[in-house]
Amino acid sequence: MATVSVNPPATRLETAILETSAVPPEPLSGLPEGVPYRLSADDYFRMVDADIIPPERRVGLWEGYLYEKMGKNLPHAVGQNLLISALMRSLPVDWCFWSESPILVNQLSAPLPDLTIVRGNPKRYSKRGSVPTVDDIGLVIEVADTSLRKNLTTTLQVYARAGLPVYWVVNLVARRVEVYSSPQVDESGVARYTSIVMFEIDQDVPFVLDGCEIARVPAIDLIPEEAASK
Repeated sequence: MATVSVNPPATRLETAILETSAVPPEPLSGLPEGVPYRLSADDYFRMVDADIIPPERRVGLWEGYLYEKMGKNLPHAVGQNLLISALMRSLPVDWCFWSESPILVNQLSAPLPDLTIVRGNPKRYSKRGSVPTVDDIGLVIEVADTSLRKNLTTTLQVYARAGLPVYWVVNLVARRVEVYSSPQVDESGVARYTSIVMFEIDQDVPFVLDGCEIARVPAIDLIPEEAASK
């Protein structure tokens, strides 16, 4: 089995990606005089509750702007279901899946990650009347192919700044699982994950919640088979 070193030396591109400060979105072109109005998370959830955002649409909030998730291609759909199948076998009873549903990352962001693992039973959140927040989240996962660049730049920075403890990117392009943990904001305000480990398809990925390793999941169980050539 190939070995993986913790905190491998970053390439110049990785360093540039990980050390870029999160900056406010630039004003959108073609708008009337003034600046775009950014929604708060409270605004977004009121719109959802009032059905202003149709319930059948997969609309989230990212840095104050509404966005609609793209439709899944076959590899993405397969990858997401492989994740659930693989992690379900070792998921502790005091945690549950929160799949493609809003989480509250900060007061301007309520995204819909492909899969989040949160504390307790889903009824906990209906009882208290709010979606999971950072303190409820043990692991957030994105399956990435066409969205890979965003998942490794702006998404990573926002998640690190919020303090989400562990972030997996199931990289369908490189066919590996990337694990980001130990978020930190340095003295200059740059947010990053200080531990980055790449697990190739023949390696096992540690499944960690609250700092404890629950199980090891073969990366091959999380990566769809490559399509047969036609």
